[in-house]
Amino acid sequence: MMSQPAEAILKVDNLSIAFGGLQVLMNVDFSVYSNEIVSLIGPNGAGKTTVFNIISGLYRPTSGSILFHSKNLTGMHPHRISNIGITRTFQNIRLFKDLTVLDNVIIAKHFAFCYKLLGSLFYTPAYVEEEAKAEKDALELLAVFGLAERAHDISKNLPYGEQRKLEIVRALASGVKILLLDEPAAGMNNAETSALLKLIHHIRDTFKITVLLIEHDMKLVMKISDRIIVLHHGEVIADGTPSQIRNNPHVVEAYLGNPT
Repeated sequence: MMSQPAEAILKVDNLSIAFGGLQVLMNVDFSVYSNEIVSLIGPNGAGKTTVFNIISGLYRPTSGSILFHSKNLTGMHPHRISNIGITRTFQNIRLFKDLTVLDNVIIAKHFAFCYKLLGSLFYTPAYVEEEAKAEKDALELLAVFGLAERAHDISKNLPYGEQRKLEIVRALASGVKILLLDEPAAGMNNAETSALLKLIHHIRDTFKITVLLIEHDMKLVMKISDRIIVLHHGEVIADGTPSQIRNNPHVVEAYLGNPT
């Protein structure tokens, strides 16, 4: 496990949420530290995606808070949360499927720029310069991830694994500091999953980005994670290294099953 700094980059503090009479999360507490890869696991219905939806601003909790560098994000709109550096992907890929690979990344770059209305209407020199920079930066990112040759392809024509990769590149283009990956290996074959594992490590090590992911592929989780947080019936039942989680009797009973 990576050494942890004194202060968490992201702190989920006593988080609870109910929908009608159904309690989905109850007093969920965990922290994520800089440059960690942390997996959030648990059975279907444990509340994992609900945690992501609260962190990214789609849901507002009944109680508790989300702190990013000690700044309270609770109730903040999703676009503001994205602007400060927390970006997510979804289990179902959400690209602009009829746009090119390059345009998908340029659109993400636009969120980091402060355009003025007159500049965009009249193509002022400042606007043209920013557009050129966005394209240059996007092409450089695509090259890092082996997608530069596909830059002018329509994104829906990419193989599934490359669409997943493009979604992550788009998140990086937005200036992400914490990347939330919702089941990134869903629908991937063994070769694609192996490539994904290397990609996530590369992102963390090269871009110094913290990664929090939801994943059901336990082989991937055990190989990729610095730390694993286990949810069961909306509560955290374990938080530890892969070795600690693998040998935790409560986790084995609730989720992993009896060891063979």
